[in-house]
Amino acid sequence: MRQLAAALFSSRPVAKKLVADATIQSSRIANTFRVRIREANDVRGLARSVEQHSPGFAADLYAAASRHEGYDD
Repeated sequence: MRQLAAALFSSRPVAKKLVADATIQSSRIANTFRVRIREANDVRGLARSVEQHSPGFAADLYAAASRHEGYDD
C-alpha cells in the first residue's frame, strides 16, 4: 500500500511540470504571433504611405505583410 501511495504522489510533480512547460510554450507561441501581427501591421502602414507614389511597391509590401503573418494570400 505504501509503495502504491509513494508511486502516485511521486509522479504528481512531473505531471505539473509538463503542464507548466506546455503553458510556457503556448505563451511563447502567442507572443511570437503577436509580434508577427504587429510587424505586419507596421509594413502595411508603410505600404499605405507609399501607395500614391509607388503602387507596385505598395502591393509588394502588402504581399510581404501577408506572408509574414503566415496567411500567404
